[in-house]
Amino acid sequence: MIFTSATIKSLFSLFAFFGLLNHIRLSHAAAPITFDVENAPSDSFNAPLRHCANLASKFWNSSVETRVKIKFSDFDFSKDSEVLGFAQPSDYTFANREFMQIASAKAVLQVDLNKHLAYPTNNDVFVSFNPHVDWYLGTDGKVPSKKSDFVSACLHEVYHGLFFSGRTHQADDKFQFDQAGRFDQFVVVETAGGDCPISSYANDEKRLRKALTGNALWFRTAEKRIARLYAPNEWTGVSSLYHLDNRKNSKEYGFMRPSLGEGKAYHDLGAAVLGIQIVMRNTALKPMKRCGPEAKFEPRFQKDNYDATQLVIALIVGPIVLILVCIGACCFLRRFRRNRADGEENIGEGDGYIEEDGEPDNRV
Repeated sequence: MIFTSATIKSLFSLFAFFGLLNHIRLSHAAAPITFDVENAPSDSFNAPLRHCANLASKFWNSSVETRVKIKFSDFDFSKDSEVLGFAQPSDYTFANREFMQIASAKAVLQVDLNKHLAYPTNNDVFVSFNPHVDWYLGTDGKVPSKKSDFVSACLHEVYHGLFFSGRTHQADDKFQFDQAGRFDQFVVVETAGGDCPISSYANDEKRLRKALTGNALWFRTAEKRIARLYAPNEWTGVSSLYHLDNRKNSKEYGFMRPSLGEGKAYHDLGAAVLGIQIVMRNTALKPMKRCGPEAKFEPRFQKDNYDATQLVIALIVGPIVLILVCIGACCFLRRFRRNRADGEENIGEGDGYIEEDGEPDNRV
């Protein structure tokens, strides 16, 4: 084959084109979520930590590396503590005029904003696990009934650091709303006039308190609801608001409910978590506009409901108990009528009916 100058130029152009494609593909490839682990109780934690990092990297799918500092701390947890772990973003910053967790901001801007900082402040998420928990360290999701799945707890805490956190809080028994936080902007409460952003009550502590503790919070955009949030009647700083509702379908709400439960594993992202992640990463999506001060926008308050399992049991057992009561009542009435009829037939023969053989009558 003879290569002319034109052919060579064409080949160089072709190579350059494929090289450009490869560069574009690489620049948009998912970067990993990396763990820096301190004081792991044993090497047995290596496999579930690696599995958690791989799953989180796949779910988060950011083009910028996300760094997570993990420690197992005796100082943070007492031996009888039921808390599995806790997490927080290392910092908040602005991205496209939205105030958000540093990891979310990096994913939105596709820039490693804190790479230049000294260790450990260059981490995006800080996580602490309870070393006293009877952890299940397998990666197959087949958790024994009395153990807590470490991979599920790990995903849960990492996602708190990514975006399941915010600025709304309680201080000196008063609720405060920081309207700059992106997650908080999409939190709404049910009212008689429809869903209303809690930002509407930023200067009304009484209504804000009712909204945050009334079992009626949702995460939603201007167009639609995404997921129901956990809002029990008693505010708990470690659970309220920044979890998904505990009564909802476990497959849809995944590992971001406030309690994972022993013997349970959640290794899938879940549709609700994915929906919120899309909103947090796409700053073109906007929250609802604030409601007015009218009475129809009074936050709805619902008393804490039974756990879903208890509700199912009640729905099944309730009718059965009712049927048994009805059967018992029918039997009692039938027996009463027969006894009454027998009494009428034997009037004048004495109190005890005696058979011919001299034995008492044992009929009912």
